[in-house]
Amino acid sequence: MSLSEAYQVYVEKGGRSPQPAQSGKVLCYAHQDNNPSMQLDEKQLHCYACGEHVHVRKTGVGDSVGAQVQINGSLWAVQEPPTIDKPCEYLLECGVSARVAAVARWWEDPSGVVHIPYLRTTPSGSLVQIFERARHEGSKAKYRSPKGVPGSIYMPRGSIPLNTPLVVCEGEKDALALETVGVAALGVPGAQWLRSSPTWQKLLRRLPVRLFVGDGDDAGREMVSEWGGVTTPEGKDLCDLLKEEALTEWLGHYGIV
Repeated sequence: MSLSEAYQVYVEKGGRSPQPAQSGKVLCYAHQDNNPSMQLDEKQLHCYACGEHVHVRKTGVGDSVGAQVQINGSLWAVQEPPTIDKPCEYLLECGVSARVAAVARWWEDPSGVVHIPYLRTTPSGSLVQIFERARHEGSKAKYRSPKGVPGSIYMPRGSIPLNTPLVVCEGEKDALALETVGVAALGVPGAQWLRSSPTWQKLLRRLPVRLFVGDGDDAGREMVSEWGGVTTPEGKDLCDLLKEEALTEWLGHYGIV
């Protein structure tokens, strides 16, 4: 990571010192600091007065996108995903609109792996959180994620639209299917993940969720049994309904569109 990228992290955390020309001390954002006590360099932010520490590291190809910092156990990327020339073909095959696919910024590498960036925009827009999953078509390992990175909620809009009624569904592409028909959505990894994520549980209970939708399978029924809501027809998910041009009508039965 370059010094300027590390400085972006510093500003996002609330730092107010001007960007230094080289590694050195800046005012700490974590406490009332009148005498610069935070070391800022290409590898870390570290305050020698209060102990605030943010580790910055580079990641390998295929593990994630660009440079990352670790803040309270979450990975944040200073660089955004690669520039995408055209929407991911896999998403278009799933029925997702070109507009929504372009915003999602998925891409497929030469080996046929579809990479799914979990974008997290901040108020300034300078950071995105990376939870990248790769979908291997035809392989036993349908999904993989960077080693040591826990699951998360997939936010197609880069953040949670707090004042907008939401539909919570299983997985990323189903969330994009909902966005394709104009429904604000969040995708979750499933009931088991929610059980182990008390922080996300509390957040979901505070949000204006209109409906939980599980896939038409055992995992989907498990999620709905714990959170309420409905499942899609047996053996189908929301993308299947989208491709059949039946999603809008199906959602209409539940007063969503």
